Amino acid sequence: MKCNYCSKTFNRDIFRFKHHFVGTRYDFEPCVLVPEEIKVLMLKVVSEAKDASLKKRKLNSLGQFDGEEESESNTSKMFKSKSTSIDGVQATLNQLYKRGDKEKVDTQIAEFFYASAILFNVIRNSAFAKMCDTIDRYGVSYKPPSYHDIREKLLKQAMDKTDI
Repeated sequence: MKCNYCSKTFNRDIFRFKHHFVGTRYDFEPCVLVPEEIKVLMLKVVSEAKDASLKKRKLNSLGQFDGEEESESNTSKMFKSKSTSIDGVQATLNQLYKRGDKEKVDTQIAEFFYASAILFNVIRNSAFAKMCDTIDRYGVSYKPPSYHDIREKLLKQAMDKTDI
């Protein structure tokens, strides 16, 4: 591709081409012959591309919490179906395949809450959302701790952390 104003060529590199027009990057030579209207238009294009990239990164890091937002927002991020197009990012085939599984998972979680008489507010707890995220990251081979582990070993570890 070639700049119509200064005849500089860019070998199929649209990123450099856009920044050449706008002059926003210090490592690319800005085109001094581009009219101001074109610069403004290209600046919009560059900033939209940057915003889309940031949204994509946020989508990829979904489930990493900073502790600011407690309550429903964390859990809604955790359990938001990744199978839809979120913020203009197209869903993958794996995400589309999982669409039907989400209902099954939601039903199983609800059944666990009902059978164990767990308060519904627990779903808003950031620790619950982090637990689900950690299980997801571990993968399908995860086996929950045994009765003995949770009652003895893990409880002792948790107590040691609190310095009681």
